[in-house]
Amino acid sequence: MEFINYHKPYKWPLRALFYFALLGSLLIVGCTSAIRIPLDGAPLSNNLSTVIIWMDQKPRLINQDVNIFIDGSEVGKISAKVPLKISVNPGHHRIHGSISGLIDRAIEIELKPGKVSFYRTYIKWGMWAGSVYTTHTEPSAYYDSVIHKLHDN
Repeated sequence: MEFINYHKPYKWPLRALFYFALLGSLLIVGCTSAIRIPLDGAPLSNNLSTVIIWMDQKPRLINQDVNIFIDGSEVGKISAKVPLKISVNPGHHRIHGSISGLIDRAIEIELKPGKVSFYRTYIKWGMWAGSVYTTHTEPSAYYDSVIHKLHDN
C-alpha cells in the first residue's frame, strides 16, 4: 500500500504567483517607450515674444492634456507628444498649466520682443495631491518624452 502525505505543501501556487508577478512586471516595464519630439526654436515674430511649452512625461493615472494659461486666459493644450508654440506680447506675464483635480503652480515670466523662451510643464506627486509645475528651460532642438502604450495613441 502506498502512503500519501496530505501534509506536504503544494508548490504550484507559489510558482504560479511568482510567474504571475514576473509577467506583470514585464508588462508594466514593456508598456512604456521613450520618443524624441522636435522643437522648432525659430521666432514666430520680430515684434512679439515666442513661447514654447512642452511636457516630457505622461501623467500617471491621468489620460488628458494639460491646459496652458497665460495671464488667466487659456492659450492652448499640451501633451507628452504635442508641444505648444505661441506668440505673446512682450512684458511681464503669469503662466501655468492646469489639469482638473491637481494644484496649479503659476510662475512669473518676463518676455522680450523677438526672443524665444522655452518652458517645461510636468506633474509632481505629493503624498496627498499632485501639482502641475511649469519651469523655464534652456533652448533645445528636441525633448525626450515617455509614452505609455496602454493609453496613448
